[in-house]
Amino acid sequence: MLRANVTLSGRVQGVGFRYFVMETAKDMQLFGEVWNNYDGTVEIDVFCETKDILDRFLVRIKKGPALSNVNEMNIVVRPSDPPATESFTIRQ
Repeated sequence: MLRANVTLSGRVQGVGFRYFVMETAKDMQLFGEVWNNYDGTVEIDVFCETKDILDRFLVRIKKGPALSNVNEMNIVVRPSDPPATESFTIRQ
């Protein structure tokens, strides 16, 4: 199992980005959470089985919803135990 922490900057707040990430993750059967940071970035903590699945998720996230524009993605990937919960949520 892999755990990735992804921080995205650009036009990623106020454009439905977190909902897009949640729906994409659920569609791909991934677990984790997404949230807005005070500095205008969006952060994702996601668990997945393989690097290939993670790469496909990141390609979809980089594209984002129609009104978004991702300028930069910082990604940290590490091995992990499975998450405590098998869901994907938006942290408020």
